[in-house]
Amino acid sequence: MGNFLDELLGEERDLGVFEGFQPGAPPVEDPEAKSKDALRQLQYDLLGTTLKGVASLADNQVNYDMALHLDLSAVSSALESDVAIYVHPLGVDSDSKRVEMGGDHELFFENLKQTELSRFIVIRISMDESPEHRFLVKADISGMPETRHAAIFKSIVDSPEKFFEYLRFLLVEEHSKQDLVRDGHHAGLGGNPEDEVPWHSGIPIFETLLVAASRSPQKLRHIDSVIERLRDEPEDDKVVVPQEFLDFWDVWRPLIPVAPGEGVEP
Repeated sequence: MGNFLDELLGEERDLGVFEGFQPGAPPVEDPEAKSKDALRQLQYDLLGTTLKGVASLADNQVNYDMALHLDLSAVSSALESDVAIYVHPLGVDSDSKRVEMGGDHELFFENLKQTELSRFIVIRISMDESPEHRFLVKADISGMPETRHAAIFKSIVDSPEKFFEYLRFLLVEEHSKQDLVRDGHHAGLGGNPEDEVPWHSGIPIFETLLVAASRSPQKLRHIDSVIERLRDEPEDDKVVVPQEFLDFWDVWRPLIPVAPGEGVEP
């Protein structure tokens, strides 16, 4: 046995098979890594907070006020630098509210347009001499108006040029923004922006409607729904769908396939 140990461990061994462990120098703590871990923990805690709100008509009976309840009583920070936390609905950067950790907060955002109402709340973490960190939290907001989605759609498609551009996207089989720019139709249907009736030039609407009616008739129902949404209660008498196109569309409405349980009045 002794010869075996000599061959295995060497003759200069200290007559022992096992040797005591000598720990090395303790690892050096990385301040940057520690700060990142603390920031990650703070973000995790903020994502788990209770966030509820109520939207209600403002005093002018047109816009809306939003009351937001944010419970940060269980949130604290291990960051060494000063931390500031700001909260605002998505798209309302100008009315950001600062909140303190460890408290229960009632925040009020007043006189918001329907297009500014959102269930997504932006939380920003600001620290000294560090980039700002921001992320979204989905809140439980009650009282959202039923007309909100329609208002957002109308804010995007708010001119005849944009309507015809959107119409082209609905009609063509394969499309991209690059196609619109390359073909010279960026301002609408490719005609002269100064044309009184821009749909007369550029994209062959009649031909594409024929193709849609034969191959994808459901597109006609979608287009008709879009037209009805844009015709309802125009703001400031702004015309989005020209009367000439409405007269033209009346010819196509009888060809719209009837959805189950519905009918289309010609």
